[in-house]
Amino acid sequence: MKINIDGKVFNADRAKISVLDHAFLFGDSVYEVLRTRGGALENYEEHFERLQASARFIHLELSHDAAFYRCEIEKTCRALGAPEAAIRWIVTRGIGDLSLSPMDCVPSFVIIAKALNLAVIPPFVKLVIVRQITSDQLSVDPSIKTGNRLAHVLAMHEVKVAGGYEALLKNREGQLAEGLTSSFFFVHENCLHTPSLQTGILDGVMRRHVLAAARKLGIQSEEGKYHEETLEQADAVFICSSTRGIVPVDAIDHLTFKSRGNQIVISLDQQIEKVGVY
Repeated sequence: MKINIDGKVFNADRAKISVLDHAFLFGDSVYEVLRTRGGALENYEEHFERLQASARFIHLELSHDAAFYRCEIEKTCRALGAPEAAIRWIVTRGIGDLSLSPMDCVPSFVIIAKALNLAVIPPFVKLVIVRQITSDQLSVDPSIKTGNRLAHVLAMHEVKVAGGYEALLKNREGQLAEGLTSSFFFVHENCLHTPSLQTGILDGVMRRHVLAAARKLGIQSEEGKYHEETLEQADAVFICSSTRGIVPVDAIDHLTFKSRGNQIVISLDQQIEKVGVY
């Protein structure tokens, strides 16, 4: 692992931020997670645009442009020396007074690059429907990614206690939403389904690419509002994210699925790998 703090690259045991940084004090930061493939950044422009939108939403002015951050991410990855890397890119409010006021803070950035071992990603996973926390509680707004992640931590604790890999969240209306770190899809009667953005989910970068791959392959797709009972009719289920790509799901609570052998899931995975978007 290599960590870049404001342009200086450190080993993990040497990387330090101030306890007065508002990211530490209040979770006052925004972030993106992306990866490299063969040493090259994947979907950088889309991730920068979303980071910029998140920062704008919380009135955090980025200190640098897209080209600068790309250079810093690439520098960090070169220091890491791994062709496949998972990258967590954070912009913090910076050091300020011991108060909620952000006015005197100077923004800072942190880039964490870690070797991505695809072999440790399970070939299929179990999801757990989280009962105590809704998707609405995870963010100030579903379209932004902030450093305030306590609700995610509590939800993941619930998942691990139940022996799962990832959560499946609902919104306040009881509609299926998304995972803690992933987008959610299911297949029914040769049609690909995913919760719509109107359910209060993040506009995931990989989610966009899966829908684009479906269009290219001529696979019918639908973005809608679904309830838990819908899953009883699902032929296959998968989650996706920028670092993991498509991961088939073989169980959600007590329900089981044959997702690994589903032709739509296989075709989408092959198409995404072919064009190299994850």
